[in-house]
Amino acid sequence: LDIWMKLKERGLSISAYFKRNGYNSAAVYGCGMLGKHLITELESQGIQIDFLVDRDAEKIDTKYNIFTAGDCLPNTDVIVVTVPDAYADIYMELRANNIPIISIEEVVMETEI
Repeated sequence: LDIWMKLKERGLSISAYFKRNGYNSAAVYGCGMLGKHLITELESQGIQIDFLVDRDAEKIDTKYNIFTAGDCLPNTDVIVVTVPDAYADIYMELRANNIPIISIEEVVMETEI
């Protein structure tokens, strides 16, 4: 998160990563603090949020369609996992959907380059 905020202080947006990779839309896994910040930044830069994924989907009040990792997910350009410590396990759960999956850490680090 610190690196992300330093990027913002330098006038850089992580949306550049999405645009560079041809991702015009995204789904966000994780509806916690990082997920909410990601949604806000992507929307402000014209990246469409197609849906959210969270293990506690039924408990979350949001304007977006929300699913659990075990659901058959709709199509989107990419799923961004905002739970860095659980990325490997979440990746394994989501990979059957045949949608590219990236971590928030990858997005931030690749934006910094």
